[in-house]
Parts: sequence; structure tokens; C-alpha cells
Amino acid sequence: MDTRAVPSAVEGVDDTAVAVGIPSKDTPRRTSFPARRVSGSRTKQRHALAAVLQVLFGVALGAVVAIASRHRVRASVAGGSAEPSLESARRFDASASVAAAGASSAFTARQNDASDSRAQLKAARRTVARLWDVVDASRAETAAAKALARRQKCDLETLAPLCASAREDDQSYALPARVLARTSDVRLRRLWGSPSDDPSPASPTDLLTITVGAKMMARVDAAVRAFAPESTQVVLFHYDGVVDAWNERFEWSRRAAHVSALKQSKWWFAKRFLHPDIVHPYDRVWVWDEDIDVSGAGDAKDAFDPEAYVEIVKRHGLEISQPSLIAGGGAWPITRRNGGWNASGDEDEDEDEDEDEENERRRRRRRRKENQTAEMHRFGKDWRGEPCLDASGVARLRPPCAAYVEIMVPVFSRRAWRCAWAMIQNDLTHGWGLDLTWHTCAADPANNKTAVEAMGVVDAQGVMHLGVPTLSEQGEASATASAFQGVQRRRNAEWDLFNERWRSGGDVETEFEIEREPRLSVLEALARLAEVASGSGFGRFARFDDDDDDA
Repeated sequence: MDTRAVPSAVEGVDDTAVAVGIPSKDTPRRTSFPARRVSGSRTKQRHALAAVLQVLFGVALGAVVAIASRHRVRASVAGGSAEPSLESARRFDASASVAAAGASSAFTARQNDASDSRAQLKAARRTVARLWDVVDASRAETAAAKALARRQKCDLETLAPLCASAREDDQSYALPARVLARTSDVRLRRLWGSPSDDPSPASPTDLLTITVGAKMMARVDAAVRAFAPESTQVVLFHYDGVVDAWNERFEWSRRAAHVSALKQSKWWFAKRFLHPDIVHPYDRVWVWDEDIDVSGAGDAKDAFDPEAYVEIVKRHGLEISQPSLIAGGGAWPITRRNGGWNASGDEDEDEDEDEDEENERRRRRRRRKENQTAEMHRFGKDWRGEPCLDASGVARLRPPCAAYVEIMVPVFSRRAWRCAWAMIQNDLTHGWGLDLTWHTCAADPANNKTAVEAMGVVDAQGVMHLGVPTLSEQGEASATASAFQGVQRRRNAEWDLFNERWRSGGDVETEFEIEREPRLSVLEALARLAEVASGSGFGRFARFDDDDDDA
């Protein structure tokens, strides 16, 4: 018996319930139900055979009666008694016709019963097919749930919103297809006219987001004007509350979206206003600081060109990238422009160069060859400036020596941002430590792409990081610390807490073998947040104190 069979019931030809099994999916459709014999089929055959025999008997009886009648008529005519014999023949013919009609009606009734049974069996087979479709869908959903459970270490707290979201999805899928809108964008809409005539850009490919204050208007204006307005949607996050002044000064600002919240960082804004379903219509999202100079540090030929940058990113398949830093501060050496690149693409033409300059040129050529292109690089040095090589001279594939992009000017693909957004912590506003974990979002195992291959720094397009601590000025002074120190201490404490969370559930040690400092407990990390007023215990972060904040 087929263990996959599911019992149902249909009405049989003898008005009794006939158990019907659902056949295996592998059973050829040209047979009815070979996996299970239908009980009552022999009864149907007997009834049909009886009906046929009854019809034949009636026909034979009628023929015998007719022949006998003719003989009697002839005998009566010969003996002078033809009329009574003719009447008897008529009576016999009538009785034979009645018998034949009864047999025919019985046969027709049996045929109708058989037709009804065949229709019911066809309906049962259709039900079987639908049930197997349900089984397949259920198995697919079960496999997806198991895959999700393998990817995430779920507990009741994390499963609750997941189940709630699934219920909400079930409700939304019940909406008409032309009404269901699961994603959105930040394109501005008018209160009048036709939606198709709303202001451009109608189909932007890039979402440029900058967290700004009024002091950096000139720098932000230069950065925005570098982008093509027909393909770029601009969003400004204001941490100082000044919005109208931008619209009064810049024409492009009236086409941009503005979000204002006092004394908030760009990662606070990103978590709340750049949900992946909002970013989904765009190919890329640029999450930039405000203190970025795109003019090329005075060299017009080296000015930042977003279109050329995007071409390089596409050519090398980068999911997370950034322009190289041609000047200014950066925490990690890998983000600096590779020495083998210059804006003109020409070698130095000084014929009187000394031996040291010649050696430097050779080193640049060697670095270009190692990176396989002068356009971008994927490898660099660690934070101490030492080569990222193991004892055998092989590059160590680990952040921040590889698979690394810094937090100041990152550019994310649509796919990578969905993962990176989920990594932003609701309660940690500065975002320190995020860039050391983005490699998990860049890797694409389904397409056999590693994080090292999917991340890079573009040397052909560079910017200058000015390092202006504008957001740090938004802090509040206390009896033991200035406003700037209070912001610095909060960032340092968040660094510890994020690292502790990452270590408790991340796979960095197995994937990249990153060397880490001694671990803190969760309580110790939380205690660091409580030390904001005291200012003790933050000496090991001194190397960051002179760098810009993460505005």
C-alpha cells in the first residue's frame, strides 16, 4: 500500500462510500489508480454484464415469438382460422417490444451510473493533483524555514517579530495585485497634476544620503552637484535643525528630501529612514559624511566623477566600495589611494630623478601589478602600517587589510544594503565597528563571490576627508568632560558594546581569523557606557581621538 496515499471519499455506483487513495506523484497519469485497487469495481462489472445479457435475452425472445407468430398465421390461413392467430401474434409482438424497452431502459440507467462514476473519479484525480501541489508548497516552506533557522540563531525574542511579519505578509498578499505596493522610494510628489508629471528624477539609479549641518553647506553643495540630477535622488539628514536655509540657497535642495532630528548621527537616520524596502528601487545607496571634498584637492583632473566611479564598480563587481582618500584623515591605511595611481595616468617625467625616486617608481609598478589594475585595490596594510602578510609572505584576507571599506564614504549595492541595514544597532548611534563587519554583507556565496572579491577601494576616483568634528560639537559638557569629550567617550563605549555583541554571535574568527583584544563581558561593556561622565579607561582609543567623527 502506498504510504503517501491520503484517503478521501466519493460516491460509488451502488450508493455506498468508496475509499479512494491519492496515488503517488510518480504514477503515470494514463492509469487510473494503480497504487490502490478501488473496492466495488467487480460489482460494477457484474451489473454491466447482467444488463447486456438481459438485453440479449429480450431480443432473442422477441425473435422467437415473431417466428412462431408467422408460422401460426400461415397454419391458420391454411386451416380457415387466420384471424384469431393474427391477433395472438400481435399480442406476442407487443409483449416482446415491452420486454425489449425495459431491457434498454435498464441498460441506459446503468450507463448513466457508470458515467457519473467516471466523472467522480476524474474529480478525485483533480483533487489528488491539487493536494500534491499543497504538499509541494508545504515542503518548500518547510525547507525555507529550516534554511532560515540554519542562517540565524533564533530564540523566542527574535522569532516573535518574524512570525508577526509572516502573518502581516499573509494579509497583504490577499490584496489585489494592482494595489499591493511592498516597496517605496523617496521621490517627491506634488499635491496637484498627474503623478506621471511629478518632478524628476523619474527613475533614479542612485540614492545619495548625506548627514549635514549648516556649517558645511559649501562642501555638501559641491558634492551634490557632482552627481547627475536625472539619475540621483538626494536625501539630506539635518542634525542641527536648519532646513529652510538650504532651500533658499540651493535650487537642487528644493528637489531633495529633508529629514531633521536634532543631535543625531547618520547611522541613527539610516536605521530609521533608509529601510531596504525604501532603498529597493535604487541600484546603489551612498551613505556619506558631510566633510568630503570632491574637488580633487585642487587638481581639476582629479575631481570626483560619480559616473566614472560607477563604471569601475560595475566592471569589478563590487558590492561595497568607496572612493580612495587622496588626502585627509582615515583610520585605516587601506582606504588611502594606492601609490601606483596618478590622475593623468602618466609616469613622472623628471629625467633628473635620483635613485630613491627610481626605486619608488618600481615599487609603484609592482603594487599596480599585484592589484591587477590601477583603477582600484583590494589589499592594504593594518592599522599599524605593517604589511598584511603571514609568516610565509601570503596576504592575510581579513579586515582591515582586505574586504574592508571605511565608514566615512561607503557605497552599497541594493543587495548589500539590505544586510548592512540589519546590522545597524538601534541603541548604538555612532556606528563604530560596523565597517569591520560589512564583509559578511558583501560576500555572495550563491554566485561564488567572496567578500575580498566583492569589496574594494577605487583609486581612479578619490576624495579628500577633511576631518571636521562637526557632530562632536553637538554634545553637552559636564563637570568632568567637555562636549567633544563626552561624544568621544560615548563612541568608545559603543565600540566595546558592538564588538561584544558581534563576538557572541559572529563567525569572524573562523572566516577571517581576526586578532582581537581580550573580551569584555556584556555587563562590562554596558558599564563602559555608564562611565561617560568619569572619562576613565579609554586610553587605548587615543589613536582615534584626532580623527573626524562619523557625522
